[in-house]
Amino acid sequence: MPEQEVTVASEVAVAASLCLPEDASPGTPVPAVALLAGSGADSRDGDLLLEGGAEGELPAPGTMRRIAHHLAGAGIASLRWDRRGFGRSGGDAASASYTTDLADALACVRWLRDRPEVRPDRVAVAGHSAGALVASRVCRDDPAVAGAALLGALSSPIEDMLRWNVGRLRRHWDQFSMEQRAWLSAAMPRSQLRSEGMERVLEAARRATRSCAWRARAWSWRCEPPASAKTSPPTTRPSCGPCNAPPWCCTGATT
Repeated sequence: MPEQEVTVASEVAVAASLCLPEDASPGTPVPAVALLAGSGADSRDGDLLLEGGAEGELPAPGTMRRIAHHLAGAGIASLRWDRRGFGRSGGDAASASYTTDLADALACVRWLRDRPEVRPDRVAVAGHSAGALVASRVCRDDPAVAGAALLGALSSPIEDMLRWNVGRLRRHWDQFSMEQRAWLSAAMPRSQLRSEGMERVLEAARRATRSCAWRARAWSWRCEPPASAKTSPPTTRPSCGPCNAPPWCCTGATT
């Protein structure tokens, strides 16, 4: 199945892969799907990237790539892209958020409609995990979207999701070998520290506390509300974008 490296003009240049069925052409246009990966899935294939340039490799199941290839086999084109600030896409990863994810997704949907191999009235979206939230917002903002698939979408209170998802490292820590623990500490320090402190963060949110701090192993961590949130009480709604914490911005440092 043909894949083309393309660039979509959003607020930044978004690097993407267009995957087409074998028989797609301007004479025989096909339906298409914009594929939206979940939070932390930074590459167009839906894979995580190492934090801070750590050495080693993360598992790369290529979920979005595999979905794209299955769709092509069923006669459906797809577009998937590197998240803003990652891979070949422009922009700053530190400022990427659900808002910028939405802007880029809307631009990608419009781009698909303009492709001669694609039927403009048959462009849909499919989002996985946090991508399902963005897909829902795409449908809200672009009523011409033909349909939406929500994969692994949030179906529980946000506290339960954060506790289960972010807290997994802490829950399974005793099952890891010493080598695995060392690798996680070096390659995924932010994820590890958020896992250690999630219950503290949730409790602070319930008390409407405007900051909280904790220590874990060789790290200290502090959560502060962004300036825009200082006039309203904290909630347990994740509005911090990449860090997924209730709406505080997180910073960490070695000690």
